[in-house]
Amino acid sequence: LQEDHGTIDAPIGRDPRHRVKMAVTESGRHALSLYRVIERFAEFTLVEIAIKTGRTHQIRVHLAHINHPIIADDTYDRGRSNQIANVRQRAALNRLKRPFLHAFSLQFDHPVTLERISLTAPLPADLEELLTQLRSLQAADAAKSDRNVNHDSMTREPPKESV
Repeated sequence: LQEDHGTIDAPIGRDPRHRVKMAVTESGRHALSLYRVIERFAEFTLVEIAIKTGRTHQIRVHLAHINHPIIADDTYDRGRSNQIANVRQRAALNRLKRPFLHAFSLQFDHPVTLERISLTAPLPADLEELLTQLRSLQAADAAKSDRNVNHDSMTREPPKESV
């Protein structure tokens, strides 16, 4: 994702080719998702999504629709997890046994009392562990890249012209 935040406003309905899946379709029902970037990695982005409508698989469908599917989502990621160029990052991601999707906050009105209910849940250990691994790999890659820069050529005075 290039923008730090944005809106995905695209109708969702049954996928006409795969009836068990959902898809963005003209005949679908209105669906609105707001996203905010939390952290960027070399080939993927951790985002927070707020859905304003409650369509089936809304987050998964919307992110796949803008070509940023959820990592390890076998239904909607179209094999993207296997296309990550960094071999060590790809290996870490492939150890994840489920989509990298977590509802950390839910709010709803109680059906009887109409009281607003707010629930939160921390990131599960498997997802937190994966983020820790990815941060470490990214830092190692950045350090390696920095070591490959020829700092002498960046600070050396240009040769003087001889007369």
